[in-house]
Amino acid sequence: MISFRKKSQKILQEHLPTLEQDVQGIKNKDLTPEVAESVSEKADKILAQNFSGKKLEKMRAQLAKTMKDLQKNRRRK
Repeated sequence: MISFRKKSQKILQEHLPTLEQDVQGIKNKDLTPEVAESVSEKADKILAQNFSGKKLEKMRAQLAKTMKDLQKNRRRK
């Protein structure tokens, strides 16, 4: 059985380049609701491919909180 740490590392190695491109695309733009939704959908697909059950729900909650924080931080600038 693969440990959670190894699985997380594998997921990051596989998906980090794509997520970094998304972040760079957002960096110089406003985080509009449409952009936030698109990024959330992509991240949710990655989570759903790699997690299930309670762990998936926990990760989705964390994703929602992170996106909310990003939007709040963007409005301040």
